[in-house]
Amino acid sequence: MSMSKIIFVNATACTSGGVLTILNQFIENIKIYDRKNIYYIFSTKNIYVNLDNINIITNIKGKKYLDRIKWDLFGIKGWAKKNNIVPDLIISLQNTGVRFGDISQIVYLHQPLPFATEFNWNFFKSDERILWIYKNIYRWWISLTVRKSSNIIVQTEWMKEALVARNYNKDKILTAKPDIGNIQIENIKAKKNEENILFYPAANYKYKNHIVIIKAVRDILDKYGPDKYNFKVVFTLSKESNIYKAVLKNGLEKYFEFIDSISYETVLSYYKGCQAVLFPSYIETFGLPLIEGSKFGKKILVSECSYSKEILSDYSLAKFLKYDDESEWSKGIIDSLKDYEVRPGRLINNNDWKSVFDVIQNILKI
Repeated sequence: MSMSKIIFVNATACTSGGVLTILNQFIENIKIYDRKNIYYIFSTKNIYVNLDNINIITNIKGKKYLDRIKWDLFGIKGWAKKNNIVPDLIISLQNTGVRFGDISQIVYLHQPLPFATEFNWNFFKSDERILWIYKNIYRWWISLTVRKSSNIIVQTEWMKEALVARNYNKDKILTAKPDIGNIQIENIKAKKNEENILFYPAANYKYKNHIVIIKAVRDILDKYGPDKYNFKVVFTLSKESNIYKAVLKNGLEKYFEFIDSISYETVLSYYKGCQAVLFPSYIETFGLPLIEGSKFGKKILVSECSYSKEILSDYSLAKFLKYDDESEWSKGIIDSLKDYEVRPGRLINNNDWKSVFDVIQNILKI
């Protein structure tokens, strides 16, 4: 019988949103696929796991950028030395590797901005500065910490191709879709849709491209007047956002609703009750709302990009639009208001975590 191996999991930045979902899914799948090896998960968020082979280490600094850099360069190795524990494998769930000699590493790379070659941002514009940093500084940091010999996990083929173009080993890059879970659509109570709700669940980043929807609604009113079409666009943003100010500036308050961050259950109720899902984002690593919207069988208006074509290529209710053409979006919105037959949701293969654990076992030669 072979000995248990020790695996370090670097997850200091996995505190909210998609990265926290990845961490939670990873832990759940340890329970399914690997009850033998010993995991040390380094987190800055308190997580309770009742499993003998999982140790959650939280008394560390690594949440803020500078602390995270120090942890990746010196901290994790220092912790190992202090506690006299040597890992057989290190897994980073947050885009970058760590400095730890010749120990094999797996990096889960899910940040698309450094690989979006067709877009550029201006450091001197306040709403673009963070995008510029991700595109330029963070890209450099990834190249510095992710060795060409590392195994890499990505969520889409376009990300894999982007890495291969940067001379990473194609044979060591695994495409593994995130698990979207088994949504029991029949048990979800639909949000009322008297006003023809057009739903866009997204955070307030410039590349999420809310502004093209505002321009499209303005275009509809300019062409057809205020009374021809009945609809309301729902954004998951607060009224403190610059997007809300843009709505006010254009006099469009009647056509938009700002509901701030909401629970996942409420998101699902909007999917079920809405007339259509909007997704004008022009950079995504995966675009989870596209999968979720298609499971509910809804029309989806989406920017025509590598990620969206990959995810929705076989979905007949998807309409692909130029991300920066408000006239295309206004036509798409008008078309989405027509009655259509909501189709049964697509069946998505969401068991790709098994492939991840196959890689782990292959590296450890279990």
